[in-house]
Amino acid sequence: LQFWYPVDLKNFVTFDAVVSVPDSMEVAWSGSLKENEVREGKRYVHWEESRPILAAGLAAGVYERHSRIQGGIRCSIYGQNLDEDRVERYLGALGDAYNALNSRLGPDNFNQLNLVLSDAIDQSGHAGGPLILAMPDDTLDGDALFASLAAQVARNWWGDTVSGRWFSTRPEAGEWLVSGLAEYNAWQALRSVKGRRAFLRHMETRVCAPQIDVPMKTYNLGQRLRRGTGYDPTLVEIRGAYAAVVIASQAGTEAFDLACANFMAVHRYTTVSFGALLHEITMASEVPLDELVRVWFDRPGTFDY
Repeated sequence: LQFWYPVDLKNFVTFDAVVSVPDSMEVAWSGSLKENEVREGKRYVHWEESRPILAAGLAAGVYERHSRIQGGIRCSIYGQNLDEDRVERYLGALGDAYNALNSRLGPDNFNQLNLVLSDAIDQSGHAGGPLILAMPDDTLDGDALFASLAAQVARNWWGDTVSGRWFSTRPEAGEWLVSGLAEYNAWQALRSVKGRRAFLRHMETRVCAPQIDVPMKTYNLGQRLRRGTGYDPTLVEIRGAYAAVVIASQAGTEAFDLACANFMAVHRYTTVSFGALLHEITMASEVPLDELVRVWFDRPGTFDY
């Protein structure tokens, strides 16, 4: 596996790739396929992404590929020794999560999802564009598998349709916009697909340490890339998702969902500050949120569950 980010994470760009690999390998391409041919022992794959993206990931390997259309999206899974039950579980979860998120946030304008299952992966992740990485983990039950994949699928919107500003002279809560809201929307997708009981059971398992040494808005990609900072990504993902729950409760869930959909439509393919989302929430809810956000984002201290 090789994962490749040729993009600076500051701007959305169109992406055109030509890849050559040994002819035994499959390439997890997406968008519009221009070429996929074997010549002189090598496979050449040329594709263009279906829309501008913030970052691009590349995955290739000696994989089986299984694909189907589910709802409004083509889902493909790449892996080794994939039995029929695993293929069905993963493709079903991918498609159901995507369609639930699409109905909540509006179209992301990708034309497919690619899931790579490999023992070389130590945790699930989003690798740019519609490429998702996961371990072939048989221990995840249906709800946990769905929520895990949904959190990565949600990054098609939070991060790959609109992104927070990662590198800035002022902290802009960029990581929260991507990780915290993706996790929050995964919980909401779980609730709409699996029901309230499954949603509550899952929330009970998603608790992080309550203490935070710096304001949450300062957790951004720059801090993640600096070694020795003690950065815990679950702090932003889980604490951030609970912060979204509180803000949505204050603004009203319907107004919060409307604001998120408007945010995607207005700021599509741009990197923005958290203030832009706060403006949309305030406009949709007509509820003043400045004090709530100041307490939750601008202060260090203990998180009150």
